[in-house]
Amino acid sequence: MSTTIVTPKAAPAKEVEKDASMQKQKDMMATHYDRLTSVHDSGAKVCNTFVPGNLNELIMCFDLLNNLPEINAIQSGLRRQSGNYVLEAEKMGHSEDVCTYVKSDIGMMAKGNIGPNGKKMPDPDVLLLSYTGCFTFMKWFELLREQYKCETIMLHTPYMGDGKITKNMVDYMVKQLKDEVIPKLERVSGVKFDIDRLREYLKKSTKAEDNLVHVLKSAKNKPSPIDAYFGGIYYIGPIFGAFRGTQDAIDYYSFLRDEIDTRVKEGKGPVTPDGDMGNERYRLVTEGPPNYTNFRQFWKMFYDEGAVVAPGQGSRLLACGQRVERRKGGDVAQPEQGKGGDEVKSVLADHVHAAPDGGGRSQGAIPAKGLMVVRVHGVRSDPVKFRADFPVV
Repeated sequence: MSTTIVTPKAAPAKEVEKDASMQKQKDMMATHYDRLTSVHDSGAKVCNTFVPGNLNELIMCFDLLNNLPEINAIQSGLRRQSGNYVLEAEKMGHSEDVCTYVKSDIGMMAKGNIGPNGKKMPDPDVLLLSYTGCFTFMKWFELLREQYKCETIMLHTPYMGDGKITKNMVDYMVKQLKDEVIPKLERVSGVKFDIDRLREYLKKSTKAEDNLVHVLKSAKNKPSPIDAYFGGIYYIGPIFGAFRGTQDAIDYYSFLRDEIDTRVKEGKGPVTPDGDMGNERYRLVTEGPPNYTNFRQFWKMFYDEGAVVAPGQGSRLLACGQRVERRKGGDVAQPEQGKGGDEVKSVLADHVHAAPDGGGRSQGAIPAKGLMVVRVHGVRSDPVKFRADFPVV
């Protein structure tokens, strides 16, 4: 006599809810990846560079397409593809201690370099290392240089130990741009540098950034209409990526600003994957990147408790690094290397409000009137284990 085992059908997954701006950002990214994976047809040349120190306005002056290995790694993580890429890189000899951004990118190349749209990513025509705040970035591009054997450009940014920019620093940067960066980009692209073209792109970036600053400041409201850590991943995408200096960025941030202003008028909190967040019980500051491989589950741990990240150090500091700082009026405090504590204090001063206390204390959060800083010091694949390891600063 045989036994038949009947497995019940799983309930259909609930559709993730998104703001219209989140969907717009997703569509913009999809369009960019289609451009990148179509260069064999378009004849466009590609510049691989990094998110911090993003020089997209300069890159566009030479008709180059911007490809960001960090963003590719994040996309792989969100799609839960990065695990296999990381293992592939470790098989090639890369240590378990090496940044998983790097190993995801290296492993992706080894596995055929297939992008988020399912098509092969292009080989770069030039590597532009324009950020040296982390030694990993330099070693990462050394590995890419070995892989692609293409022109490599280094733009070194001086360290500001006391947070002050000196004339020598400015002269040093200008000399590099004039003597090294621009001539090499001209040679690779075949396009002559036009400073008026650069000025126009920079004006567009400024216009877009003004609206982004307005959106970040909206977190001062109670309830906050945004989550600057999880929702911030969507908001900062265009200006951090390939849309700096474009009309698309201006249109997106104008659209986003209107959307957030409407939420403020209606007294609404941020939109989560399950819809509008309910009562804001806790207000947090975070430091470090989110758990991309379990992004939705990780976010849910917070919004289920009524916790919102109003001043997100990750999105905020990176935004400042992308020239979003606006000293006049005190919109956003400019980060100063070596003075991270001052930046944290300015964020706390901006965002500590006595929001309604939702009752007893929850694990990993405190009432908004107290505010807690959460330092996310690692990315793990199991959000339950991750929760038990929350360090409080």
